[in-house]
Amino acid sequence: MTFYGRLYNFWIERGLLLKTKKIQVSKESRGLRLDLFLTKKRIMATRSQVGKLISSNQVLLNHVPLKASYRLNGEENLWIHLPSKDRAGLSPYDFPLDILFEDEEILIIDKPAGLVVHPSPGHEKNTLVNILAHKKNYRLALISSVQGLFIV
Repeated sequence: MTFYGRLYNFWIERGLLLKTKKIQVSKESRGLRLDLFLTKKRIMATRSQVGKLISSNQVLLNHVPLKASYRLNGEENLWIHLPSKDRAGLSPYDFPLDILFEDEEILIIDKPAGLVVHPSPGHEKNTLVNILAHKKNYRLALISSVQGLFIV
């Protein structure tokens, strides 16, 4: 299993994949590959992320996982298990942040060397995301219906 497959399973095991979305395929989409269709629908940010979602058996038709190369017939109902947008499963971590700038929309910090940014296998706690989850006044930004947090 790839790193991303392990990471995806990590999210599933911790209840971070809670949102299920139903998508009805129109007749106009007949013949399209599943991965291209979901990419065009902006289910995830990139086609490779859509591929990871599909390869992790999170895209279903009649309770059966589909392959990325599946050709749509039109008028199907797809069920997609997406990552949750909330902080479920995050362990808050109290750690002082060196805040350089802050307003309602942006937070700039001086991140200490060695501080892991995102929870991942082997780094489930004590990350920047856990610190921000602890601080109630910080809203973790999520883009569109994307599957994760974006911190630059």
